[in-house]
Amino acid sequence: MWPIDAWQGRRARSCLEDLQIESLRFRSLLENSRGLLDLFADGEEKSRGDYIIDMHYVTSLVDQTMERAGCLIFDVCVLAAGAGEVLFSLLDEQKAKADAFHRASRDRKTLAAVGVNGAKNLEPEYRLLNQVLAWFRGVSAECEGPPLISLLQAGFDQVMAQSGFPDVPEKCLRKLLLSGHELGVVFRENHPGLAPQCEVSLAEVNCRPLGLMAQGREVEANREGPKPRAGKWLAVVGGDSLILRSGNGNADHALRVEATVSGHVDADFLFLYAGRRHDLYHRLPAELKIEETTRGRLGWAYDITEKELEETLIRVGQVVL
Repeated sequence: MWPIDAWQGRRARSCLEDLQIESLRFRSLLENSRGLLDLFADGEEKSRGDYIIDMHYVTSLVDQTMERAGCLIFDVCVLAAGAGEVLFSLLDEQKAKADAFHRASRDRKTLAAVGVNGAKNLEPEYRLLNQVLAWFRGVSAECEGPPLISLLQAGFDQVMAQSGFPDVPEKCLRKLLLSGHELGVVFRENHPGLAPQCEVSLAEVNCRPLGLMAQGREVEANREGPKPRAGKWLAVVGGDSLILRSGNGNADHALRVEATVSGHVDADFLFLYAGRRHDLYHRLPAELKIEETTRGRLGWAYDITEKELEETLIRVGQVVL
């Protein structure tokens, strides 16, 4: 039989490992989502006519997006139990559309003489590319059924619906009071200088993204107007990284913030999910790349300078904290 202290320590280590594994899988979901959006953007850039493309580019774009979509669905199924049946059914629909584009690329007679959204007299490659882009976003009445982007939207809604406050052992938690919010703080690395369950200061937490958000709260506190509702949240912190999530387990009210601010452009990013009923839903910073879902909004910032990322986090803090 394990002694009580040993059992609690073992449970605490297991909880930290689970949080780290979940964090890695969520990062994988973000990377695959970002990859999918980057493929959309590349296709849109090529469609403007400034590049010479061939059918191989178009069919490769279809294949790469389907590969990313499959990886994205796998990530969602790991993070959200029970999501597989609906999402794999959606994925099968998208595979059928991708196969149809491959058939069209081999038989140019199947390509309409008039392209999507009024694009006339284009080469077959560009007409097919326009049809593929319309499939991505669902921007044309000619594209029947859900667009490819619906996989990303449905996936995040599924994850956030099951993203409530986890059962973190008290041994792992410290408490941070910030602008009326009570944050349960979990350190990515062991912090032997702080006793479990003790109250900590922002300086002791020493998390750069959270510190930037707190700066935004200080600016907003001096302004008149409605204040954000107090909440109980979990913050998983490192020196340059933050995961901040609300604890109500309701996707309509959910908030999740993931950020890394290390000074390395390739590694730094900001991701937000705000449920439809959260204060941040209508106030996402304009600098973010925004995607609408059924139950919320996603926002991304990446490939931007360190200063731009810092300023965006400050603005997010003005709304959230």
